[in-house]
Amino acid sequence: MEYEIKIDELVKRLSAKLRLLMDETYSDTLIGYGWQIPEKDFLNDVINYVGDHFSDDQILKKEFIEAEITYSINALDEFMRDLYVSQYENNDGDEITSSLREAMKRLKIDGLKSDWILEDINKNWNFSNSQEIKINGSEDWHISYEEYLEIIFNDWDEPGE
Repeated sequence: MEYEIKIDELVKRLSAKLRLLMDETYSDTLIGYGWQIPEKDFLNDVINYVGDHFSDDQILKKEFIEAEITYSINALDEFMRDLYVSQYENNDGDEITSSLREAMKRLKIDGLKSDWILEDINKNWNFSNSQEIKINGSEDWHISYEEYLEIIFNDWDEPGE
């Protein structure tokens, strides 16, 4: 039996879950999520770093897909650490401006969750490691990124498959 994953669904689900797993200080203070990194830009970054690693009609094993996602999110995290400048207060109340990398180090904040398995992204993607999965790059998912973000943010049941 052949299973299928839509690239559009993968990147929207992954982007929303990455966003909601961010440490509050990291998302609100360090990267200014919403103003320094608008939702649309973050989704586009995940598309560029993750989605572009897959192409339509590929047949891939689960462990390969997961390895590509992990590699891509690590690369995105490194990109963000080097690109963004952060402003924050230290323990003495002094305002500090530094790279995102330095701010995370000083505040002891982890970056993006990078170790992903497909079940973390969609609980119904519980394929075996040797399972062959067809990548569908030509069909969009029926839920927008913003709608899905709201669904999981409000802890609603995820829509059926």
